[in-house]
Amino acid sequence: MSKFKLELKRKSVADKLALGANHITSMTGNPHYPDATRVPTDAQVQAAQDDLAAAEAAVDAAETVWKQKIQARDLKSATWDTVITARANNCEAVTPNDLEALASTGFPLRSAPTPVGVLPMPSNLEARTTDFEGEMELTCDAVTGASSYEWQCRVHEGA
Repeated sequence: MSKFKLELKRKSVADKLALGANHITSMTGNPHYPDATRVPTDAQVQAAQDDLAAAEAAVDAAETVWKQKIQARDLKSATWDTVITARANNCEAVTPNDLEALASTGFPLRSAPTPVGVLPMPSNLEARTTDFEGEMELTCDAVTGASSYEWQCRVHEGA
C-alpha cells in the first residue's frame, strides 16, 4: 500500500502544479534518491510540469478570450433586441389593429385575451392583529390566475 496520499483526481490543475513544483524543489539534491535511480527521470517530470503549466496558461488565455466574446455577443444581442423592438413598434404604429398586416411581418402575435373563469377562494387565510388599533394583516395562499384580491369586512356587533 502506498504511503503517499496524492489524491490527484481531487486536485485542481493549480494544486497539481504546486505539488509538482514542490516535488521538483524537494528532489533537487535529495541524497535519498540519487539522480540515476529516479523514474521517471527529472527531465521527464520537469517536461510534464512544463507541459501542464503551458496547457493551463493556454486554457486561461482561451477562457479570457471566451469571456470577452460572450460580453461582445451579449452587447450585440442587446442591440438586436432594441432594433427588433423598435421595428415591431414601427410596424404596429403604421398598421395599428390590422391583424392581417401585422401577421405578415413575421413577428409572433399575442393571443386574444380569454377569461380565466371563476377562481377558487384563497386557502390558508390568516388574519393577525397589528400594533395599530383597527388594523389587521391578512395573508393567504396565492390563487393561480388571480392578480389581486378584494377583501370585505364588517363590524361585528356585540361580544
